[in-house]
Amino acid sequence: MKRPKSAKAKNAPATWQPTDGLVNAEFKGAGKGFSLALKARDGRKFGQFISENLDRLYGEFRQSEMGKGD
Repeated sequence: MKRPKSAKAKNAPATWQPTDGLVNAEFKGAGKGFSLALKARDGRKFGQFISENLDRLYGEFRQSEMGKGD
């Protein structure tokens, strides 16, 4: 019989890092929520850039969703 995955392993955040290594991102989705944490040297600056471009990013997201037929 297979053992169920532990809640800790299931809820572990995914990560991303650019090739220059100046930012580390951890992201996690749970239920209807999603969190993104930016760390390292350019974390604050990159977070500010994302914040300033949310309207454009959300518009691109909506356009991509329309093409999926959902």
